[in-house]
Formats: sequence, structure tokens, C-alpha cells
Amino acid sequence: MSVPPRCLAVPRALAAICIAVNPVFLAAGSQPFECGLPRAVPPSLRRNLTVDGLSTEFGIQPMSWASSRIVSQVAGILAQEVLGIRSLMLPELPTALSGLIRVAGCTGGMPNLVCGFRAPGAHAAFELWDSALSALLPELRSTLGSRMPEALEELGYEGFESMFVSGRIRDRALVAEGLALDFYRSFNRSWRNPAVYFGRYTDVGVEDLVECSATEFYRDGMALHVPVTGDAEGVEVVG
Repeated sequence: MSVPPRCLAVPRALAAICIAVNPVFLAAGSQPFECGLPRAVPPSLRRNLTVDGLSTEFGIQPMSWASSRIVSQVAGILAQEVLGIRSLMLPELPTALSGLIRVAGCTGGMPNLVCGFRAPGAHAAFELWDSALSALLPELRSTLGSRMPEALEELGYEGFESMFVSGRIRDRALVAEGLALDFYRSFNRSWRNPAVYFGRYTDVGVEDLVECSATEFYRDGMALHVPVTGDAEGVEVVG
């Protein structure tokens, strides 16, 4: 599936900053926010933002995948070195939904959000994919109200998402028995047993699991699982 990743920012007063940093996407070779650009604004001359009467750094919310890390670091470098705005890279979050909720000034999962904390605040998040949020947008707008982050411009490139098998597992099966795990017919249990190359669901600790409502599979996402994969084993439809 091809989707255009977006930048989301709140409050609306920060839109100009987010748009200003969107056009450039480079792999940052230095540590985040260190001076490196020609004629960079030195740290001593950088200033805070004023949001709702509070002087604060420009909080950037990175997500836990590589492309988001890169774009977030680039945004921070440009904000500090070009725009002269102090920036803060916040701890990574694992899902687009959690990123949007954090930018809205809230914590927790839908529908049990806790909102209103102020610092350190997240003012922008990059690489929040439409495919992960589109089904939830009506409920998010209703729940968050004026806190709903504003979707700005697309980032200028397409991203692709799909199911995949890691190269290490794929190569192991290919070398061991010529089993091509990147070909769907290789998963026919009547001919081969590809399960030996994967972990069991019982290997996942209960302590590592969360409620469906705290994931991007919440509601519509979960409903898509069976028709897309054809895998109804272990699926219980409630309500």
C-alpha cells in the first residue's frame, strides 16, 4: 500500500515552522541538533517559542521507525540552525496514533485519554501515516476537539507498507531446503512446514501485550485483518 506520510503540528501557530522544515530530507550524519550547516545560528542566539503564554522549546516527537528518525532530526537541525529556535527531541513513540495523541497534549490510549499537561510538549510529529489514522480520524476529532493536531503538507515522498519476512529468516529457509518464504505458495502447510522458521505465539510474554484500544488495530484496523489475510484462526469477533 502506498500512502503519503504527513507532518502534524499543534497549535496552529507552529504551522509556519513545520512547513519551513518539510522540503528538505537528508540523512543527518552528526548528532541531532549540533551546529553543522553553513552560517548556522549559534546556540547563544537561539530562542524559545511562546505557546499559550509559555516559553518553551520546539518539541519534536519522533516515531520508532528509521524514516521518522531521519526526518525528525532534519527538522530539529533546520529549526535550530536555520530558524534559530531551540528544539527538543522527545523520546520515541511506537505508533502513529500515539504520536498524534502526544502532539495533542495527551497521554494514554483511546478512548481513555488524559489531556492538559504542558511540558515538555510535543509540537510536531513527522511520518504519521494516513493508513494508520484515517479510520480513527472522526473519533479523534470528536474526542480531542480543539486539541486535534492540524495535518499540514505531505512530506513529498511516498511510503509503502506490507507484510514481510526478514532477510535472515528468508535466507535460512532458502539455504536449508530451498524454501522461498517470499513466495506465498511456500506457506501451503500440505507441502512444507514453514512454521519451523518462525517463533510461536506462546513465545510472546503476556506482559508485552496491550489492549487492542491502545494499538493502531483499534476498531476498523482489527476488522480489516481477516478479509486482508484470510487468517481467522484465533480471531474472536465481539460486538
